[in-house]
Amino acid sequence: MATHSIPKIWRKAKVIAVEKPGKDPSLAANYRSISLLSVCYKLLEHLALQRISPTVKGLLSLDQAGFRKGRRTCDQAAALTTFIENGFQQNLKTGAVFLDLTAAYDTVWCSGHTGFLYKLSKSMPYWFTRLVSLLLRDPRFRMHMGNDTSAWRSQRNGLPQGSILAPVLFNLTPTTCQLHVAENSFTLMTYVSPFKANTSANWNAVSRQIWRGCHTSVDNYIIFNG
Repeated sequence: MATHSIPKIWRKAKVIAVEKPGKDPSLAANYRSISLLSVCYKLLEHLALQRISPTVKGLLSLDQAGFRKGRRTCDQAAALTTFIENGFQQNLKTGAVFLDLTAAYDTVWCSGHTGFLYKLSKSMPYWFTRLVSLLLRDPRFRMHMGNDTSAWRSQRNGLPQGSILAPVLFNLTPTTCQLHVAENSFTLMTYVSPFKANTSANWNAVSRQIWRGCHTSVDNYIIFNG
């Protein structure tokens, strides 16, 4: 760390392609990739996570239940159920929209690192931002399928699969995109991907408000992630 560098071999991953049961093996989409990272790389991440966890806990919204100690999907299921029941008792209709991010870690804007690190530096200590910069600098991977092995390739975007810090970095990514929710009077509940709920006596009003809110949310996420 004193030299602002880590061994390049730490940033190399062995990715094993595992065929999904009952799927056509001739299609690449029917394989699940398992990434094996350097033990030293993950040990360094673990040390950083132990130091940064209190800071991250103070930054994350209570709406976020994913990748957090003591939180789980049942929390959001209970929250949504309670929200619906409260609206029902007031003769209000409840509408909800669920947003699912396909390959969520790959949506994080890391290409070139500049934008991602700039936004990270706004809320995190300098040493942590610097460490993330080193960890994400030109990560490389090689695919293994049976006895076949590909050439080394660069991972140009997204967070490394199997990374200990990836869940934390993913959680920190959308925090600035959630600020408009209060303005639109929505209840935002997030696990990995967010969903929104709103109540009104008029169903058309619910539909319009949710549509406008989700449109803004998606636009903000795209802007944040380049």
